[in-house]
Amino acid sequence: MELDTSTFILELINFIVLVWLLNRFLFKPILNIMNQRQAQINSSIDNAAQTQKDATLLRERYESRLDEWEKEKQAAHAQLNGELAIERKKELQKTREAISAEQTRLRAQEEKQRVDWQHRIEAQALKQGALFTSRLLSNLSSESLDSSIAKFLIKEIECWPEEKLLALRKAAEDQQGQIQVVSARPLTAQIKNDIEHALNGCLHTVGHFSYSIEPELLSGLRLNVSPWLMRANLGDELEAFIDSGIHHV
Repeated sequence: MELDTSTFILELINFIVLVWLLNRFLFKPILNIMNQRQAQINSSIDNAAQTQKDATLLRERYESRLDEWEKEKQAAHAQLNGELAIERKKELQKTREAISAEQTRLRAQEEKQRVDWQHRIEAQALKQGALFTSRLLSNLSSESLDSSIAKFLIKEIECWPEEKLLALRKAAEDQQGQIQVVSARPLTAQIKNDIEHALNGCLHTVGHFSYSIEPELLSGLRLNVSPWLMRANLGDELEAFIDSGIHHV
C-alpha cells in the first residue's frame, strides 16, 4: 500500500481539526472545570485556614478573658475579704466597747448600790446611836446640868466681842425687849434670875422674859432674841450631830 500524500495531508488536517475540536470543546472546559474546582478547593482551604485562624484568635481572646475574669474574681474576692475583715474588726470593736460600757455601767451601778447600802446602814446606825444617846442623855439630864449649861451660856455671852453684843442689843430693841427662854424642864428661880441679870447687863436694858418648856431639849436652854437664836442644850446639839452625820453619809 502506497502512502498517498494528499491522503496524508487530509488525515493530518483531520487530526489537527480533531485536536482543535477536542481542545476547544473537551479539554478546555475540563481544564476550566478543574481550575474552578481547584480554585474552590484553594478557597475552601483558605477559608478553613482563616476560620481556624479566627477560631484560634477567638480561643486566645476567650482564654485571655477567662484569665482576666479569674484575676478580677480573685481581686474582688480579696477586696471582699478585706472589707469583711475591716467590718468584722469594726463590729468586734463595737462589741468590745459595748461590753466595756456595760461592764462600767454595771460596776457603777454595783458601786452605787454598795454606797447606798452603806449609807443606809450608816444612817440607820447613826439614828440608833442617836436614839441610844438621847436615852442616855435623858437619864443624865438634871437641874444641876441645866444650871451648869445656863452658867456656861451666860459666860459665853459675856465674852462676846462688842460688835456682836451691839447686834444683839439692836435685835432686842427691835423686839421691844422680848426674850424667849426655852428649857427641857421648869427652871429654878435662881437660874432664871442669873439669866435675866446677865442678859440685862449685856443688853443695857430690862428685858421682858417669857419661859416655855420643850422636853426634846433634854437638858439646857434655848434663848431667842429674834432673829438671834442661841442654842445651849443637849437636844439641839444631838440633832445637829445627827444632821451632820446624815449629810456626811
